Amino acid sequence: MSVRTDARWVGKALVQQAVGALPRGHRVNALLQRRVTGRLPRQGEVFVAHIAEQARHQRVLADLRPALMTPGLRAFEFGAGYDLLGPMVRWSAGVDAQTLIDLRPVLALELVNDTLGKFHSWHAELEAAAELPLRRPSAEPVTDLAELEERFGIRYEAPRDATATGLPGASFELVTSTWTLEHIPPREIVRILREMRRLLAPEGLVSCLVDLKDHFSYFEPSLSPYNFLRFSDKAFSIVNPKLQWQSRLRAPEYRALAEAAGFEVLLEVREPGLPKDLAALRELHVARRFASFSLEELGARTVHLVLAPRS
Repeated sequence: MSVRTDARWVGKALVQQAVGALPRGHRVNALLQRRVTGRLPRQGEVFVAHIAEQARHQRVLADLRPALMTPGLRAFEFGAGYDLLGPMVRWSAGVDAQTLIDLRPVLALELVNDTLGKFHSWHAELEAAAELPLRRPSAEPVTDLAELEERFGIRYEAPRDATATGLPGASFELVTSTWTLEHIPPREIVRILREMRRLLAPEGLVSCLVDLKDHFSYFEPSLSPYNFLRFSDKAFSIVNPKLQWQSRLRAPEYRALAEAAGFEVLLEVREPGLPKDLAALRELHVARRFASFSLEELGARTVHLVLAPRS
């Protein structure tokens, strides 16, 4: 890794640190993604790829719990995000009752309406990407949260803590999390999963997609997705921004946390590393914390865990 490359991503990390220290920093961060980096709203192939990812939750439920695929299915998601792309996948696939929470109120109706417009205009392409039959929504913009619930059965609540939601137990047949757990410390993950276990109805499933890559590699193309494995916890904490904090946990650690929370892992699917990235990983001097993991464990890019309460 060149000094120049290191300087670029460290500089971007420190900018994120500064943004996170601002009052309502999450709002400033969203504005930067919309007005400066162009990452929001999601466009073209990126949007379609996210549809395919989100549909994995629905397909797993259909494969493992087909009896639950009824109009009465109730879904819950923590870490819903800005544009509600995932919840719109689930509505389009037939889910008429969803409760979504975020620790901070980050939902932006402008971005939700962009999602609606794409679902309306790109229906055939999105249906092919999802590999599911999808309802086509009206492109008419949503004007407030009440209308979101009225039209789509999507109830959004924020701020709300996923470790103690206050919602009734056994309320949902499907609980989802998409690219969220990697931003949560291990102790909090166990507490969240225990709460999800409480919320889960009998025979229900928890489906979690976790990104295992260094998120700085999305902003610095020359950076390896495993770059952050070089650093000790103390060293990495200096550049680990509050708004996009990364745990650096590997797939076996997420499995262990799920089991500690009282779940059985029904399915674990790891996306393997690309050959060029694995070649770089072999040459990487990883921090002592990661020395016990195999190359395959270190190199997994994502992991999909499907959980059921352990009897």
